[in-house]
Amino acid sequence: MSAHLQRALLLMRQERADEAIREFHAVLAEDSGDATAHACLAMLQAERKDWKEADEHAREAVALTPDRAFSHYALSKVFFERGRFPEAKAAIEESIRLDPHDADSFCLLAAIHLSTSEWKKALAAADAGLAIDPEDQGCTTARSRALLLIGDRKAAAETIEGALRRNPDDAQTHTTQGWAMLHAGDPARAVDHFREALRLDPESGYARSGIVEALKARNPIYRRLLGYFLWMQKLPPRTRWGIVVGGFIVARTLARRQPASDAEGWLIGIFLAAYGAFVLLTWVGDSIFNLLLFLDPLGRHALDSDQRRGAILFGILLLVALSLAIAGFAGGMATLVSAAIAWGLTAMVSTTIHACQRGWPRWITVAAVSVVAALAAAMTAAAVAGAALGAAPEEVFDRGDARLAATLFFPAWFGTMILSQIMTGRRVRH
Repeated sequence: MSAHLQRALLLMRQERADEAIREFHAVLAEDSGDATAHACLAMLQAERKDWKEADEHAREAVALTPDRAFSHYALSKVFFERGRFPEAKAAIEESIRLDPHDADSFCLLAAIHLSTSEWKKALAAADAGLAIDPEDQGCTTARSRALLLIGDRKAAAETIEGALRRNPDDAQTHTTQGWAMLHAGDPARAVDHFREALRLDPESGYARSGIVEALKARNPIYRRLLGYFLWMQKLPPRTRWGIVVGGFIVARTLARRQPASDAEGWLIGIFLAAYGAFVLLTWVGDSIFNLLLFLDPLGRHALDSDQRRGAILFGILLLVALSLAIAGFAGGMATLVSAAIAWGLTAMVSTTIHACQRGWPRWITVAAVSVVAALAAAMTAAAVAGAALGAAPEEVFDRGDARLAATLFFPAWFGTMILSQIMTGRRVRH
């Protein structure tokens, strides 16, 4: 092993990425066929999101040593960082076939299964890694996360506590413990673990998202909403959609039902009101509490850039809606109230913009929400003009452009609701 390669590997273990990359390039300047240097460069460049170079080095490592597990591991790591999970799974399975005694490979396989919501497969992969190395921190963390998502909180707690005893300075373990505390409904203790995780690893996005949820969960309303989100997360995707669609069908059926008595009518009314409030809260609750956190001088620093921008946009749209509603009720102008409802619905659908991955899914959602906002603005302009002229409410949307905007608004809003939900599940292929 050359001196450059020894130094590069040491720098990589010390997480000094820039220096390690320079040393690996020095290795390749001496020997362009060094597969280890290509594989390590691939993983380092993937962490920096330099997808082109990462892909080139990973494929070169595999081409040079197709029978070496580490080369396939590096290729899988690159695919995993790019969000291309099927390719990552195929590559890591080849790595495991070539070397079935490497715990790191099973750790990566578990991470892939966690990313694709295959909790039981993730648990099996983590257990396979721990059978090889019972103290592997990555497999222990993956096992804890899988157990949490399966719903076995007791086993998850035992696994995490054991990991913390062995290594109390591991950021991933503190992050997992934080999420375990959230699952247990204890946001105060969760915050402590997320803070420790961020102290150990300030770049941990998983810990940062956790501390945001924990801070919002100090509110008892959001704590229950978060409990619902975490419960839904444990379910298979088809089951989640079944619950959502099933709830809608039940509510729609009850809304059309002719009550047999006043008591039944009251019960149906209460159920529909509660269901409507629940649906509204699950849709905008996260944005409402992000906005409240943003208005907190200390809390805003916990939000990432997307969450801050989303909170600002939601706050502006909500302020417009409230202003128009107050003006409409104060002046007795039903058209201003209609415009306020349009802006409120626009605020509701805007919450999905920053839930979409950056790239084409987000831009498509932005375009759709912009159409809805433009129609709301046209309705507002007509309402304000009508109020200034003293027009009767039925005359305000009688002009061609105003009538068209009012007619198109709800179909456009409903279509954007569906489109945005589709876009939140789409991933950009790098």
